[in-house]
Amino acid sequence: MDSNQNQSLAVSVEMGTSVRRALEIGRRTDGTAVGLPVFVVKGARPGPVLWVQGCLHGDEYAGSRAIHHFVAGLDPDQLSGTVIALPVVNIMAWEHKSRFSPIDHLDLNRVFPGASEGTWTRLLAHDLLEAISQNADFVLDLHGYRSNYFALYFHQQDEAGAVAEQLALDSGAPAVVGVSEKWLEHSLFAVLTRRGIPAILIEAPGEGRNDSEVIDYYLKCLQNIAIKRGMIRGDATRSSPPVRIKNLISIPAPASGFVDLKVNRGDKVNRGQNLARILSAYGDPVAEVRSPKGIALVLNLDTHGVIHKGEPLVMIGEFAD
Repeated sequence: MDSNQNQSLAVSVEMGTSVRRALEIGRRTDGTAVGLPVFVVKGARPGPVLWVQGCLHGDEYAGSRAIHHFVAGLDPDQLSGTVIALPVVNIMAWEHKSRFSPIDHLDLNRVFPGASEGTWTRLLAHDLLEAISQNADFVLDLHGYRSNYFALYFHQQDEAGAVAEQLALDSGAPAVVGVSEKWLEHSLFAVLTRRGIPAILIEAPGEGRNDSEVIDYYLKCLQNIAIKRGMIRGDATRSSPPVRIKNLISIPAPASGFVDLKVNRGDKVNRGQNLARILSAYGDPVAEVRSPKGIALVLNLDTHGVIHKGEPLVMIGEFAD
C-alpha cells in the first residue's frame, strides 16, 4: 500500500465535510484492487482523530450496521475532530460470510502486526496497522462473537494503557475487561496500545445476526466515547457502574460431540461449577467442563450445539479486586 494514501485519509479532506473512499489493500488473483470502504468525516472544529471499524471477523455484522448509523448521525459542522470509519475491514471473509479469510483461513485478530510479504491475512494486518498508525489518535474495534456485552482493553502501565482503560469505561459497557494474556498479544487492540495508540475492543452478542438491540448498544458506545472525548455534543449514558474483570480464561472442549450447556452468558460461576457436558453421537456423556476459577463471569459460550476437541467452548473472566 502507498503510504501517501494512508496519510491522505484525513489530511486531504476539507474541514466541515464528509467523504467516502476506498482504502486499497492488496490485489486479487486477477490483479484487480481490493478496496475497503471508508467514511471520513472531518469536523469544522479541530480535535482528535477517532478510528472506528467493524467486521475484523467477517461474520460479525451488527457493528458494521452501527457504524452506518453513527456516521449518518454526524454533522461535520458540529463535529470537533475527525472520524475515520471502516464498516467492513476483513472484506474477503465478509464476502464469504466467514470469520476467517477464505484464502489462507487465518484469524485476522491473531496475526498483528502482520507482514508486508505474508499471505493475504498477514498482508491485510500489516497494511491496516500502517494506515491506523498514520491516522488515528484512538481506535474502537467492534466485535460480535458468541459473547456477552463488554469492553476490552490491554492493561499496561503507561499513558496509552491509561487512556485505553478510560475509553473502555467511557463506552458505557456493563463490563470492562483489562487483559495482558499472551494469547491476545497479536490482537489489534493489544498491538496498537503497546505502540502508543489507545485502542479497545467492544464485544456484544452477534452470531451472524443484525439484532437491533445489539446495533443500538454499539451505537450508544460510540456516541458515549465521542461525547467524552469532546467530539460531539450530548449526554453520555450508562445504566449502572461497570463490572470490572481481569484474567480471561478460555476453556477448550475436552472432547468432540454435542454440547449441553449448563450456564448462560453473564452468569456468575464458582470454582468447580459444571459449565457444560459433551455428549457422544448416541447422547451419552463423554466429558464435563468445570470452572477452573471462582468467582468468575461467563463472557463467551459456543452455542453452535456441536464442537470439536480443542475448540474454545467457554470463556470466563475473574472479577477484579
